[in-house]
Amino acid sequence: MYSLSGGAYGGGFAIGYGRGASIGLKAAYLIENEYQITTLEINFLLRFYFMGGGSISGPFLQLMGGPVIFARNADINVPSEYGIFSAGLSFGWRFLLGNTWFIEPAIRGGFPYMAGAGLSAGIRF
Repeated sequence: MYSLSGGAYGGGFAIGYGRGASIGLKAAYLIENEYQITTLEINFLLRFYFMGGGSISGPFLQLMGGPVIFARNADINVPSEYGIFSAGLSFGWRFLLGNTWFIEPAIRGGFPYMAGAGLSAGIRF
């Protein structure tokens, strides 16, 4: 639903707190060029690491849900004329690079986006 032509791309920002299980918030801005659909996705996150209670890296399963705002021609307004609630499940792996940096490849499935994949990089505090 984020794309009528088969794909959208973009970037985002996420913040989370916890070890083993964590909570967080993620915002993503996606663009689909052919039909000029812009999407602003805001997800609340609940993540569980498979390696145990003190884990901060390794494989994880993440539950996500929150509002999604759609616009044409990059004209996102709040309140939006078009929107929906999203819900999904993500599986990924966090690789630590030293004590501070990390990368995370992940795949996800849910509604309304059906499927997606991404690569994140970040700083761990």
